[in-house]
Amino acid sequence: MGQTFSKDMEETLGVTVAAAGFKVTPPLISEGDYCVFVKRYNEKIALYIKCTDNRAKGGDVVIALWIAPVEFPDDRIEVLNIGFKIVVYSDYEVSDEIIYSVGQKLVELSSNITSLAFSVERDMANPFIVNKRTKFYFYSREMYNKLCSAKEFSEAFEELKSLARKCIDNNASFDKLKVQCTSFIDKLGEDYFTDALSSLKSQEKGRLLACVLYAEMLIQ
Repeated sequence: MGQTFSKDMEETLGVTVAAAGFKVTPPLISEGDYCVFVKRYNEKIALYIKCTDNRAKGGDVVIALWIAPVEFPDDRIEVLNIGFKIVVYSDYEVSDEIIYSVGQKLVELSSNITSLAFSVERDMANPFIVNKRTKFYFYSREMYNKLCSAKEFSEAFEELKSLARKCIDNNASFDKLKVQCTSFIDKLGEDYFTDALSSLKSQEKGRLLACVLYAEMLIQ
Protein backbone atom coordinates (compact mmCIF):
# COMPACT_ATOMS: atom_id res chain seq x y z
CA MET A 1 0.00 0.00 0.00
CA GLY A 2 1.32 3.46 -0.77
CA GLN A 3 -1.02 5.29 -3.14
CA THR A 4 -4.18 7.13 -2.20
CA PHE A 5 -6.38 5.18 0.17
CA SER A 6 -9.14 4.94 -2.44
CA LYS A 7 -6.78 3.51 -5.06
CA ASP A 8 -5.31 1.09 -2.54
CA MET A 9 -8.78 -0.20 -1.69
CA GLU A 10 -9.68 -0.56 -5.35
CA GLU A 11 -6.56 -2.64 -6.05
CA THR A 12 -6.75 -4.82 -2.92
CA LEU A 13 -10.24 -5.10 -1.48
CA GLY A 14 -11.76 -4.52 -4.91
CA VAL A 15 -10.13 -7.64 -6.34
CA THR A 16 -11.54 -9.86 -3.59
CA VAL A 17 -15.10 -8.52 -3.52
CA ALA A 18 -15.34 -8.48 -7.32
CA ALA A 19 -15.79 -12.24 -7.07
CA ALA A 20 -19.12 -11.55 -5.33
CA GLY A 21 -20.22 -9.02 -7.97
CA PHE A 22 -19.15 -5.76 -6.31
CA LYS A 23 -17.66 -2.96 -8.38
CA VAL A 24 -15.86 0.20 -7.36
CA THR A 25 -17.65 3.51 -7.75
CA PRO A 26 -16.10 6.24 -9.96
CA PRO A 27 -14.07 9.24 -8.71
CA LEU A 28 -17.22 11.29 -8.10
CA ILE A 29 -17.72 8.97 -5.10
CA SER A 30 -14.46 7.07 -4.48
CA GLU A 31 -11.61 9.52 -4.05
CA GLY A 32 -8.92 10.32 -1.52
CA ASP A 33 -9.77 8.84 1.88
CA TYR A 34 -13.12 7.38 0.80
CA CYS A 35 -13.95 4.37 -1.36
CA VAL A 36 -17.25 2.62 -2.05
CA PHE A 37 -18.07 -0.66 -3.78
CA VAL A 38 -21.62 -1.40 -4.94
CA LYS A 39 -23.77 -4.33 -5.93
CA ARG A 40 -27.48 -4.60 -6.63
CA TYR A 41 -29.30 -7.05 -4.36
CA ASN A 42 -32.74 -6.72 -5.90
CA GLU A 43 -34.90 -4.07 -7.55
CA LYS A 44 -35.16 -1.97 -4.39
CA ILE A 45 -32.03 -2.79 -2.40
CA ALA A 46 -28.29 -2.49 -2.95
CA LEU A 47 -25.23 -3.58 -1.01
CA TYR A 48 -22.56 -0.97 -0.34
CA ILE A 49 -19.08 -1.55 1.00
CA LYS A 50 -17.95 1.78 2.41
CA CYS A 51 -14.27 2.26 3.26
CA THR A 52 -13.15 5.37 5.12
CA ASP A 53 -9.65 6.35 6.23
CA ASN A 54 -9.98 8.53 9.33
CA ARG A 55 -6.33 8.30 10.41
CA ALA A 56 -5.49 11.86 9.38
CA LYS A 57 -8.04 12.97 12.00
CA GLY A 58 -6.77 10.57 14.64
CA GLY A 59 -9.33 7.87 13.86
CA ASP A 60 -9.25 4.42 12.29
CA VAL A 61 -9.73 2.80 8.94
CA VAL A 62 -13.37 1.70 8.91
CA ILE A 63 -14.83 -0.79 6.45
CA ALA A 64 -18.56 -1.47 6.64
CA LEU A 65 -21.20 -3.31 4.67
CA TRP A 66 -24.49 -1.48 4.16
CA ILE A 67 -27.74 -3.21 3.20
CA ALA A 68 -29.83 -0.25 2.12
CA PRO A 69 -32.23 1.19 -0.46
CA VAL A 70 -30.74 2.10 -3.83
CA GLU A 71 -29.34 5.56 -3.14
CA PHE A 72 -26.52 7.91 -4.11
CA PRO A 73 -23.69 6.24 -2.15
CA ASP A 74 -22.32 9.10 -0.08
CA ASP A 75 -23.38 10.16 3.43
CA ARG A 76 -27.02 10.09 2.28
CA ILE A 77 -27.07 6.41 3.13
CA GLU A 78 -25.87 7.21 6.64
CA VAL A 79 -28.66 9.70 7.36
CA LEU A 80 -31.48 7.94 5.53
CA ASN A 81 -32.34 5.87 8.63
CA ILE A 82 -33.34 2.89 6.50
CA GLY A 83 -31.01 -0.06 6.23
CA PHE A 84 -28.34 -1.84 8.22
CA LYS A 85 -24.67 -1.06 8.69
CA ILE A 86 -22.30 -3.89 9.62
CA VAL A 87 -18.83 -2.72 10.59
CA VAL A 88 -16.46 -5.44 9.42
CA TYR A 89 -13.17 -3.73 10.29
CA SER A 90 -12.16 -0.74 12.42
CA ASP A 91 -8.52 -0.24 13.36
CA TYR A 92 -5.58 2.08 12.81
CA GLU A 93 -3.36 -0.65 11.42
CA VAL A 94 -4.00 -1.89 7.90
CA SER A 95 -2.12 -4.08 5.40
CA ASP A 96 -2.77 -5.97 2.19
CA GLU A 97 -3.12 -9.20 4.18
CA ILE A 98 -5.70 -7.67 6.52
CA ILE A 99 -7.66 -6.20 3.64
CA TYR A 100 -7.70 -9.56 1.87
CA SER A 101 -9.19 -11.17 4.99
CA VAL A 102 -11.72 -8.36 5.32
CA GLY A 103 -12.70 -8.97 1.70
CA GLN A 104 -13.25 -12.65 2.35
CA LYS A 105 -15.49 -11.80 5.31
CA LEU A 106 -17.47 -9.32 3.21
CA VAL A 107 -18.05 -11.93 0.51
CA GLU A 108 -19.34 -14.35 3.15
CA LEU A 109 -21.58 -11.73 4.75
CA SER A 110 -23.03 -10.49 1.47
CA SER A 111 -24.28 -13.98 0.63
CA ASN A 112 -26.11 -14.34 3.95
CA ILE A 113 -28.29 -11.27 4.37
CA THR A 114 -31.73 -12.49 3.30
CA SER A 115 -33.49 -11.65 6.56
CA LEU A 116 -31.85 -8.22 6.79
CA ALA A 117 -32.84 -7.41 3.21
CA PHE A 118 -36.42 -8.42 4.00
CA SER A 119 -36.39 -6.07 7.00
CA VAL A 120 -35.10 -3.22 4.83
CA GLU A 121 -37.96 -3.72 2.37
CA ARG A 122 -40.48 -3.67 5.22
CA ASP A 123 -38.89 -0.48 6.56
CA MET A 124 -39.12 1.10 3.11
CA ALA A 125 -42.81 0.21 2.89
CA ASN A 126 -43.54 1.65 6.34
CA PRO A 127 -40.53 3.58 7.71
CA PHE A 128 -39.90 3.41 11.45
CA ILE A 129 -38.07 6.75 11.39
CA VAL A 130 -38.97 9.59 9.05
CA ASN A 131 -36.85 12.70 8.76
CA LYS A 132 -36.23 15.26 6.04
CA ARG A 133 -33.70 13.03 4.28
CA THR A 134 -36.17 10.12 4.28
CA LYS A 135 -38.86 12.29 2.70
CA PHE A 136 -36.48 13.49 -0.01
CA TYR A 137 -35.49 9.92 -0.74
CA PHE A 138 -39.12 8.94 -1.35
CA TYR A 139 -39.64 12.10 -3.45
CA SER A 140 -36.79 11.01 -5.71
CA ARG A 141 -38.18 7.46 -5.97
CA GLU A 142 -41.62 8.82 -6.85
CA MET A 143 -40.15 10.84 -9.69
CA TYR A 144 -38.05 7.98 -10.99
CA ASN A 145 -40.82 5.38 -10.85
CA LYS A 146 -43.38 7.65 -12.51
CA LEU A 147 -41.01 8.64 -15.30
CA CYS A 148 -40.02 5.03 -15.91
CA SER A 149 -43.64 4.25 -16.78
CA ALA A 150 -44.36 7.48 -18.70
CA LYS A 151 -44.37 6.43 -22.36
CA GLU A 152 -44.81 9.99 -23.60
CA PHE A 153 -41.45 10.98 -22.10
CA SER A 154 -39.59 7.71 -22.65
CA GLU A 155 -37.17 9.04 -25.27
CA ALA A 156 -36.19 12.13 -23.26
CA PHE A 157 -35.88 10.05 -20.07
CA GLU A 158 -33.62 7.54 -21.82
CA GLU A 159 -31.37 10.43 -22.84
CA LEU A 160 -31.06 11.42 -19.18
CA LYS A 161 -30.20 7.83 -18.28
CA SER A 162 -27.55 7.84 -20.99
CA LEU A 163 -26.04 11.03 -19.58
CA ALA A 164 -26.01 9.46 -16.10
CA ARG A 165 -24.12 6.47 -17.52
CA LYS A 166 -21.58 8.84 -19.04
CA CYS A 167 -21.06 10.40 -15.61
CA ILE A 168 -20.26 6.92 -14.32
CA ASP A 169 -18.29 5.43 -17.21
CA ASN A 170 -16.54 8.50 -18.61
CA ASN A 171 -16.53 10.91 -15.65
CA ALA A 172 -18.82 13.30 -17.49
CA SER A 173 -19.97 16.33 -15.50
CA PHE A 174 -22.52 15.52 -12.81
CA ASP A 175 -23.40 19.22 -12.73
CA LYS A 176 -24.42 18.92 -16.38
CA LEU A 177 -26.70 16.01 -15.48
CA LYS A 178 -28.35 18.14 -12.78
CA VAL A 179 -28.88 20.98 -15.26
CA GLN A 180 -30.39 18.63 -17.84
CA CYS A 181 -32.66 17.05 -15.24
CA THR A 182 -33.86 20.47 -14.09
CA SER A 183 -34.60 21.47 -17.67
CA PHE A 184 -36.55 18.25 -18.16
CA ILE A 185 -38.53 18.83 -14.95
CA ASP A 186 -39.41 22.37 -16.10
CA LYS A 187 -40.96 20.96 -19.28
CA LEU A 188 -43.19 18.62 -17.27
CA GLY A 189 -44.91 21.46 -15.46
CA GLU A 190 -45.53 22.02 -11.76
CA ASP A 191 -48.56 19.72 -11.57
CA TYR A 192 -46.98 16.59 -13.04
CA PHE A 193 -46.01 15.11 -9.68
CA THR A 194 -47.86 14.96 -6.35
CA ASP A 195 -48.65 18.00 -4.22
CA ALA A 196 -45.74 17.19 -1.90
CA LEU A 197 -43.30 17.49 -4.78
CA SER A 198 -44.94 20.61 -6.18
CA SER A 199 -43.71 22.51 -3.13
CA LEU A 200 -40.10 21.95 -4.24
CA LYS A 201 -38.36 24.26 -6.68
CA SER A 202 -37.56 22.77 -10.06
CA GLN A 203 -33.82 23.00 -9.36
CA GLU A 204 -34.23 20.89 -6.23
CA LYS A 205 -36.36 18.35 -8.11
CA GLY A 206 -33.72 18.28 -10.85
CA ARG A 207 -31.01 17.53 -8.28
CA LEU A 208 -33.07 14.72 -6.76
CA LEU A 209 -33.74 13.21 -10.17
CA ALA A 210 -30.05 13.42 -11.12
CA CYS A 211 -29.06 11.62 -7.90
CA VAL A 212 -31.57 8.79 -8.29
CA LEU A 213 -30.60 8.34 -11.95
CA TYR A 214 -26.94 8.14 -10.99
CA ALA A 215 -27.69 5.65 -8.21
CA GLU A 216 -29.74 3.41 -10.50
CA MET A 217 -27.35 3.49 -13.45
CA LEU A 218 -24.43 2.80 -11.11
CA ILE A 219 -25.71 -0.68 -10.24
CA GLN A 220 -27.26 -1.73 -13.53
